[in-house]
Amino acid sequence: VSEIINKDNYCRFMLYYPADYPFYNENVRNRVLYLNDMDIISLLENKIQSKLWFSNCVTILPYSLEKSQNINLKRLESKFPQYTEFVIQASSSCGGSGTWLFSHQTASTIYNFLKRDERYIVTPYIPHSVSVNIHSIIYEKEVVLLPPSVQIISTENVNFSYNGGDFLSYRKLPQIIKDKVASHAHMIGDKLRDKGYRGVCGIDFLITESDIYLMEINSRF
Repeated sequence: VSEIINKDNYCRFMLYYPADYPFYNENVRNRVLYLNDMDIISLLENKIQSKLWFSNCVTILPYSLEKSQNINLKRLESKFPQYTEFVIQASSSCGGSGTWLFSHQTASTIYNFLKRDERYIVTPYIPHSVSVNIHSIIYEKEVVLLPPSVQIISTENVNFSYNGGDFLSYRKLPQIIKDKVASHAHMIGDKLRDKGYRGVCGIDFLITESDIYLMEINSRF
């Protein structure tokens, strides 16, 4: 970074992860663009609150907010009768950490990870669905979408794990789905823009045979 500044004193930076701003030296901090208020960063960091905040403009999966001690398969199967597997997500998670596939096979293991009195959002697990990601850059007057990708997701030790993005596979999706992804990403970007958010955000959607659902939003690449 010092070499870049020495070569061009007018250079500016957009941080990969804005919450790391205080850890950079003053020379870098003075050149950072699009530094958002921590209030909106904290909102996006909270997977539960952010998902509910956007639910009035885009579709989200049916969900239940549960304290850890109330999570059990019988209760969830009565709430979501068509399903026997569920996704449990902590309010703070990243790259799949804090997100678990909850089923008859994994329940006893997952109970060890849940924190007592912590709230989790639980949604049905939709088999044969596709997870996609799209980044947007939010300026004062417009939202610019970057090329989307299909997320490569695996389940390791009951955790979901993000293993990269497949941009070529995304191109093979039906055009109506790609149009919906772009439309939803623009709606989310416009809502963030109206809130005063500037810079990059990453948006994850879940695509099923019949619909597209918002999964989460990250205030970073």
